Amino acid sequence: SFTFASEPESTIYYNMTGSSANEANVPAEQSIANNLGQNGDFGYATVENGSFTLEHATAYLWFNTTTTIDNATLKTITINADGVNIAGKATWSGSSFGAVSEGKSEVTLTVNQPLSSTNGNVWAMVVLPADLSDKNIKVTYELSIGGNTKYHIQTLNGKNIEARKTQKIS
Repeated sequence: SFTFASEPESTIYYNMTGSSANEANVPAEQSIANNLGQNGDFGYATVENGSFTLEHATAYLWFNTTTTIDNATLKTITINADGVNIAGKATWSGSSFGAVSEGKSEVTLTVNQPLSSTNGNVWAMVVLPADLSDKNIKVTYELSIGGNTKYHIQTLNGKNIEARKTQKIS
């Protein structure tokens, strides 16, 4: 929450990727080297009586990935949303996102970090909100183990990826 000494009623946007203030641009290729803003995080607020509270409008997938395999490096995590756009450009209408242009149903997060058997392996991905309740979501983990590339695929049944919320995927 923020307060201005004097500010007329207006809308404020938190947007580091859109081409206009009220356009979110969630890229299909993300990296943990970026902050969430560069990965498409988008927020808005309405100033009333000099005060406002910033609300995030995008959604977040939080991965807590562990392994018992020695010397494993997690290269990428890819989410496939079964044909539903979870990345692309979307304009904020004041209460929700409109149609998505340049939409993608798959988002890849580049990690390139070693994995351990503890819960200290946590990474976040920004996505557009989407009701995937009747979909199968495929999560593909690309690993490097002893110089070889291996894949682990996880299928999640039905998730509603809501704005302002974080879905934890272990």
